[in-house]
Amino acid sequence: MASSLLQRILPNHKIQHHIFKMVLYFALLACAGMFANQLNQQRKAKDANATRETLKQAEDARTIENVKLTYYYCQDTIPPEELDNCISDSKSRNILIPSFRASFTEIPEIKGELSTPQKANWVKIIYELSPEDKAWLSNKKRPRATLLLPRNVHMETWIKYFDTFIPQFGLGADTTFGFFSQDLLQLERIELRLRPYKGVSFFGPADFPAALVRPDRVERYAGLTYMQKEAANLTRQLQLGLPVVLAAIAIILDHSVVMSYLALYGASRAAHDFIAFKTDNGIPLTVFEDYLYRATCGFGFAFLVLFTATIVGLNVRRIKLAHRWLFVLVMGTLFAFGNQLDKSFSTTSDLWGDSLAISASFLVIIYAAYDWIKNPPTAETKASNPETYSRLSVALVVTRLALVCAAFSIHWWVNISELIGVHSEDANLKNPLDWKHMLLMPSLMTAALLEVGSTAKKMLTFGRDMATKALIEQELNVGREVQARMLPALRTTTSSWQWRAMYMPAEALAGDWFDIRELNFADGRTLLAVCVADVTGHGVGSSLATSVICSHWGLWCEGLQAGNFPETPDMKQAALKRAPYAIHMGLQALRENENCTSIFALLDPSGSDITFCSAGHPGILVMGNKTFRYFTTQGERLGSDVLGETTWNAKTEVLSGDELVVLYSDGVVPLRATVSSWAAQLKRKVTSGTAAAPELLLVNQLRANKHGFVDAPELKDDMTLVMIRRKSKGQAPTQEPSPQGEQGGSPSADNRSTQIPQSA
Repeated sequence: MASSLLQRILPNHKIQHHIFKMVLYFALLACAGMFANQLNQQRKAKDANATRETLKQAEDARTIENVKLTYYYCQDTIPPEELDNCISDSKSRNILIPSFRASFTEIPEIKGELSTPQKANWVKIIYELSPEDKAWLSNKKRPRATLLLPRNVHMETWIKYFDTFIPQFGLGADTTFGFFSQDLLQLERIELRLRPYKGVSFFGPADFPAALVRPDRVERYAGLTYMQKEAANLTRQLQLGLPVVLAAIAIILDHSVVMSYLALYGASRAAHDFIAFKTDNGIPLTVFEDYLYRATCGFGFAFLVLFTATIVGLNVRRIKLAHRWLFVLVMGTLFAFGNQLDKSFSTTSDLWGDSLAISASFLVIIYAAYDWIKNPPTAETKASNPETYSRLSVALVVTRLALVCAAFSIHWWVNISELIGVHSEDANLKNPLDWKHMLLMPSLMTAALLEVGSTAKKMLTFGRDMATKALIEQELNVGREVQARMLPALRTTTSSWQWRAMYMPAEALAGDWFDIRELNFADGRTLLAVCVADVTGHGVGSSLATSVICSHWGLWCEGLQAGNFPETPDMKQAALKRAPYAIHMGLQALRENENCTSIFALLDPSGSDITFCSAGHPGILVMGNKTFRYFTTQGERLGSDVLGETTWNAKTEVLSGDELVVLYSDGVVPLRATVSSWAAQLKRKVTSGTAAAPELLLVNQLRANKHGFVDAPELKDDMTLVMIRRKSKGQAPTQEPSPQGEQGGSPSADNRSTQIPQSA
């Protein structure tokens, strides 16, 4: 991604900020320059219209008005004088149009004697000279006159001159016929026979209506067409260029969804206008181009609605990407077959498309306003997002919405006006030179750039937050390594014991902690000291409390090892009760007390006994061959308001055979279950003899909890599991096989993977 690459190349946020500002300013200047150029071309076009009016007022030209058309379908190629022998019907005869111009001369279908309707391929055009025309021709200053058909879209045009038909061939070129004024006065009419080009839905003069012009003014009158054509070319170049600028900005500022939608809208309209330009020049369209001409208008409609929904703040991302593209394709398909609904759809599709798009966009804006009124932001929301609800941000939102609404309103009004006046002489279909039309794209682009500016600002803030987060992550990594060093080896075998542990923190820093160490006394005897602690919660605060537990537990172990071996169970119990008291005093020394539960155990290999003490922690599980026992004592949580070491009790039990001793944290207990119900379930499985090895039961439970945390993240907790077996006499310290693929996570993932044996 472009912004991510820029973050790596230039980590300095001030430099990034200046680069983004330069891009935005360049885009705004480019828009302003192109808009000014377009206004200049509009001025030229208006000059062309003004010049045409001047010519008419000076009586150098007269517009052909009230023309009668008769359409024919000829199955074979015929000469123009045999046109009356071709097929026509009552609906296609003597059709009166106010002005002979391509916009009002759509080619109809003819039924007549045909089994299926066919598109007309010939048209007879008759213009009866009016008294004003006769007076204009009678002027001695105009002995000659020229009939001018500007940019006549035709395959061939014939004019009847007395009993002779004079041809004029060409496609999209000016068609001229010269007359003597006296001959026209004698004929009292002008009769044309025109063969439209196959595939084009209209024919006749494309820019200005047909006119009678003084021969010495023909070049000037025809030049107006090229002047307007040049302006139209530059306008369409602008419409093609805007999407390129928008797409470039969308790529550079790749966090801008709104700019991407606007770029797609501009590209769709540019493709639509480009094809329209071909038709205006009389170039025949293929079937594919004809459908694409209408479909691109539908695509533009869909992208404009998506753009509006995004810019007013509706979360379009909630809608699946596939559904958004489906919406675009459906709109394109509907418009592609729009001529089935409206016969004049090919010439009004852009007006219909823009009008529907703008109407739908207004509905989106109204819905967004309704949603905001119904669910206004709460004080907590404003407090959590102060930048979003600042005065500057609100002003930017209001400004871009005002721009969008103003541009939509004006453009919609122009479209509706033209649709209503589609058959009037003043209608100006598909005229991209009108300032009201030109207001749309620059206004939308300015609104989009304001949105991109806000996005860029948020992105820079996000970059600073990410840098801060990276620093915090670095500190957390250090804390994770320190916490990892406080843990013992997770897989160990000694001369008397073998133990395995699994340690899975819920976050980078855990609230669980455990320790297991062999205490060697002066007389050669040993004790195995085990502690599992679970601080309330998990995270940084809880991990700090584990360091206090670790240090005080270590001091207690050193003190016990420095004295004499506790011979009797009472001596072991008395010594073990001092361990929770020592840790409790250390936790109370913290400014804010951290509560934790803990379980302590001393295992004597010579006497095969286990002495244990619980401080509000789940008890110890002892599982053998079809035997199951649960050991626990009463005791207060550590760090709470307790009186002294008498708060905790200790007991001693005797182990038999190779029983598995299990200490664990409450994260191992099944989700939404109690310790007692879980213990009862384990007891049924173990005593029935149908279960696998106890180790596998516990490993499967860890796996089930890990998957359960994905669906219920609010229940996620640290998981610690310690399993101890006494070695039988003469057993060599070997590494037992472990089930394939079972690993336990720990703070240091590179050297803390743990595997649980099948048997011990």
